[in-house]
Amino acid sequence: MIDDHPVVIDKTKKLLDSIEDLDRKIFVVPDYKCTKYLQSSNIYHVKQEVSDLKDEDFAQATEEYKQKQQAKTIPVERERERAFESNPIFI
Repeated sequence: MIDDHPVVIDKTKKLLDSIEDLDRKIFVVPDYKCTKYLQSSNIYHVKQEVSDLKDEDFAQATEEYKQKQQAKTIPVERERERAFESNPIFI
């Protein structure tokens, strides 16, 4: 369970209390004052931080994503070309 709304966290905790083997599951909640009461060996409080992302970081990530997508499509296109070369269709 990952959420940062205190009401949702509280309702979910009440719901989960009825589940068997609850101690075998891991829960992550934000490290807020309102979630401090959630204490158990399988509940982890994670600090929320704001990073120093800049517009350039998003542009770079977009370019890297496009390159990865392009790399995935090239083998598929080559396979299609080979299939057509070995089985040409004449109309």
